[in-house]
Amino acid sequence: MSSGRWFVSPAVDLLFCCGGALWLLVACHYAFGWQLRYAMDGPGVFAGSVAALIGVICLSDAHVAASLFRFYGTDKLRQRNRAVSYLIPAALACLGIASLFNTAILALGLRAYLLLITHHLAWQTYGIVLLYCRKQGSTLSPQRKLGLKLFFSALTLHGMAQQLGNPKFLSVGSIFSTPFLTVSEGVVATTQAVLIAALLLVVLQNIRVKSQDRLPFPCWLLFGTSVLIYSFAIEILQVFWLYVPAFFHGSQYLVVLASTGLSGGQRDQDRASRSVLSELGRDENTSFWLWAMAIGVAIYIGIPTTLSHFGFNLITAFNAVFWSVNLLHFAIDSVMWKGEKVARRETA
Repeated sequence: MSSGRWFVSPAVDLLFCCGGALWLLVACHYAFGWQLRYAMDGPGVFAGSVAALIGVICLSDAHVAASLFRFYGTDKLRQRNRAVSYLIPAALACLGIASLFNTAILALGLRAYLLLITHHLAWQTYGIVLLYCRKQGSTLSPQRKLGLKLFFSALTLHGMAQQLGNPKFLSVGSIFSTPFLTVSEGVVATTQAVLIAALLLVVLQNIRVKSQDRLPFPCWLLFGTSVLIYSFAIEILQVFWLYVPAFFHGSQYLVVLASTGLSGGQRDQDRASRSVLSELGRDENTSFWLWAMAIGVAIYIGIPTTLSHFGFNLITAFNAVFWSVNLLHFAIDSVMWKGEKVARRETA
């Protein structure tokens, strides 16, 4: 396939956009004893810790910082969304500070993050599915778009039901010793059945159309990974979610940015024909990525460490910064994806 059918290249897309790196890391986790949560003295702990740390700094934290950088650096987006630009950050900053002093607010903020991350991951993947269809020439009718929306809505509901139905799912320790809200196993099973039905609808819709309009192969990989990260036994899901935020979600975002040049400029035909390494290694792209990583480290490590020197517990400070910054990221990402949709309509 031509390079125009992929964001960067088949290898990079399959590894860092469609979930390949996530599956490889989970395989290594079991093959080489990276039992981070169960055998902290095992021989594979160091390797697993390094892999997770690299992912957090280079991909997960960097993609949050990159979204802030791109949003506040784009006048049109910032001016069109003043509430997201100014009011929401101010409110989250106040609540984040309050959560340093009040455990109930901290727990509520973290719960909000853990529930909304499901929506955030699902709908970014939906946007990427639409982009793959556009890049690879698949035309989607309104009915097929509705089918995709139903699938990702069902995915969101099932992920949230998993959270509320199993207190161990993505739990963060004793801060959630008091249940926030619970649902029965029957509700979780029902949402899973709805998700399977929605996926079957997408499959049936795909079978009924012309071959050139069928969903591209990367879309099916995205569907599969998106469903499976909520479908295994809890012990396996905990392993997956060590790597999902960095090596599935954060890496997706950076791959999409890389398709236009990480710093934001469109790739011309000359640059599209270059190798992946030479493209990603250009000075402006390297600088952008390094800045994103530096901003991420400053936010998630620098601020909590500074607060700890003023008497706050380091873990509490990290959690307060983490949930408030990530909820801002969710809001910013939402309006940025809507902005991309408007821009595509204007250029169509």
